[in-house]
Amino acid sequence: MYALVKTAVLELFRAPATPPDAPSGAHAHVQVMRAAPSYLRYRLVGLAILAGLAALGALGSLIAGIFAPPLLIVTGVIVLVLFPLLLVAYFAVRVDYDLRYYVITDRSVRVREGAWTVQEKTVTFANVQNVRLEQGPLERLFGVSNVRIDTAGGGMIGGGQHAVAVSHGVQLAGLDDAAQIRDLILARSRARADAGLGDHDQARAAAAANWSPEHVSALRELAAAARTLRVAAHGRAHGVG
Repeated sequence: MYALVKTAVLELFRAPATPPDAPSGAHAHVQVMRAAPSYLRYRLVGLAILAGLAALGALGSLIAGIFAPPLLIVTGVIVLVLFPLLLVAYFAVRVDYDLRYYVITDRSVRVREGAWTVQEKTVTFANVQNVRLEQGPLERLFGVSNVRIDTAGGGMIGGGQHAVAVSHGVQLAGLDDAAQIRDLILARSRARADAGLGDHDQARAAAAANWSPEHVSALRELAAAARTLRVAAHGRAHGVG
């Protein structure tokens, strides 16, 4: 039944059922990932807990209705509204899981998520500022974690002393190998940062500006000198040298 309803809804709203494409450009590595099956069970258990609490509330209203009959009408309304909402919530959780994809290349990460509103977010490793793991108590029971990637370009909410910094980024939710994915993203982010003006970036810049090989060679020398100065400054800041 779920499969038939999902197919009909996806066709009606023209939602994508296939994995997203990798970001444009040449990529040496493209890895398409899904959330772990236990992530779906974790989401459904959370929904079941909410349904149980709602059922307890309806039962309390029913018992109270024995002493105050008008409350029986309230109980009936709650039940009539509750069950359709639970069915919709169940469908949304399943669709969100089925449409959730993570695409990791050697240059970027792309995340597709959402049930009613399907979103795709892409961050490049050159803009990554922080990568961390997040795991709640219930997630720990199911053996899944989330990899949160923060990028440059955040803003501020509010003003004055009450301003709060907000960072941009994406989250790879429901992974059972989150630590390995975190390490992979960190390694590729560091590789992009250490590369500086890499050969591919220099070639594209040279082609765009019609620079000669001498210009490209000078750029490489400047990049090497900048790395040397950065290492030297880091050493002096830590009392080395």
